[in-house]
Amino acid sequence: MIRVVVCGALGRMGRLCVEKINNAEDLELAAQVDIAGDGNNVLSSLEHFSGSADVVIDFSFHTAAPAIMGWAAARGIGVIMCTTGHDETEKAAITAAAEEAGAE
Repeated sequence: MIRVVVCGALGRMGRLCVEKINNAEDLELAAQVDIAGDGNNVLSSLEHFSGSADVVIDFSFHTAAPAIMGWAAARGIGVIMCTTGHDETEKAAITAAAEEAGAE
């Protein structure tokens, strides 16, 4: 079972991703994260998640990428970055975190 955290879970693509995970036999929704989180079913920050996960799928906003990548790298969790529009600083943070995690 692959445990998945979805960032940007309340957006159009995030909601679709959550739906697909909930209907998949080999995936488990570890957490939903969105800046507009309600604190119960949807967390407002990854920092509020204390469970375990295998991967983060990010459909949030480009400015959140460095924090998401840093959080995941510190825990050895892979990230599927689906967000676009990153500036050079954000791209550098993504690359650094990916290298730290051993991604190619």
